[in-house]
Amino acid sequence: MTEAADGRMTGRRTAVDGRTSAGRDPVDGRTSRCRAAAALAVAVLLGAFSVDADAGILARLRGKATVQRAAVVLPATEGMELRDDDEVLTEEQSEVLLQFDDGSRVAMRPETLLKLHEVPGPQWPERGAVKARMVKGAIRYVSGRATVSRNVRVFTPTSTIGVRGTDFDASHVEASPSGTFDVGTYVRVNEGEVELAGRDATVSVTPGEVAVASPPGLTARGIVRTPLVRKVTLPPGLFQRGSMDDLLR
Repeated sequence: MTEAADGRMTGRRTAVDGRTSAGRDPVDGRTSRCRAAAALAVAVLLGAFSVDADAGILARLRGKATVQRAAVVLPATEGMELRDDDEVLTEEQSEVLLQFDDGSRVAMRPETLLKLHEVPGPQWPERGAVKARMVKGAIRYVSGRATVSRNVRVFTPTSTIGVRGTDFDASHVEASPSGTFDVGTYVRVNEGEVELAGRDATVSVTPGEVAVASPPGLTARGIVRTPLVRKVTLPPGLFQRGSMDDLLR
């Protein structure tokens, strides 16, 4: 360091006053970096939250139902916001009406478990798959705008239901108390068309028709095996009108 003619010191200024040669306070620098890191963390958190943005609502409830969200089980309430991957379960003698952002609606019958996966919401692109899984029970589904540009599918233990802009009933029968009809997933189309796919075939189901997708089973030698996926006569008492049906239109 040299001294100029006027007595001032030239070169880098010392850090006696706690500042760098550029005049920046090291503490201020660390504070700025901490603020930037905090802002980034908030942005990441909000970004992750937006992925799980509301996909619809539980519009109506009669009786009791629950919504499982990750490891938390919540009591269902009218107006409750639904998220992707929620699991909705209705109890005995209870029904709910789900309404999604694309206009589609699902009436869940008593003792039904429906898992929502990639359901239509504001965060989803215009084109892409929309999926739900009916683990047990019965539903009535009325499609919305998503069926125009997306591949809408409902999975069950024995089938995949491909929706083509329609109104249909679906019921998964785990056991027939009277033995009057087979175990499997039954579909009845009220309007439009669906494709019912199972282990051995896919059938198109149109208004007024009923089809079933049965689980595979053993067949004795010499006996012709009944197709697992087939059109059938409507089993008596299988599809019952629910308290939410008038709200589907």
